Amino acid sequence: MDSVTAYLRLLAGQLSYLTHSRPDIMTAVSNCATKSIAPTKRDNDRLLKIFGYLRQTFDYGITLSPNREQNNILYMTAYVDAAYMSHDDSGSHTGYTIALDLKNPVHFSTRKVQNNN
Repeated sequence: MDSVTAYLRLLAGQLSYLTHSRPDIMTAVSNCATKSIAPTKRDNDRLLKIFGYLRQTFDYGITLSPNREQNNILYMTAYVDAAYMSHDDSGSHTGYTIALDLKNPVHFSTRKVQNNN
């Protein structure tokens, strides 16, 4: 691997980490990351374009602030769901959602589990 490819992979990795607080760049970063095996000049230009966008929108992001109507308290709520052998193929599922102020989901996960019975 040459040094340019390694550098582009490093930049794509740093941008990938940044998507946790900047979901607006998720698709562009994901597309760039898929090209990191053998990046071209065009891929490099795309990465630089993302950095340019970030420079122009540095004040964007996810802001957490307390609810003024509820005594400045920020509520975090978790909802869970699980079902055992509820699918036609005897599969089960589990999942959860984490929300802020009861209405703003910030993270979720769901998965189907195959039972070996």
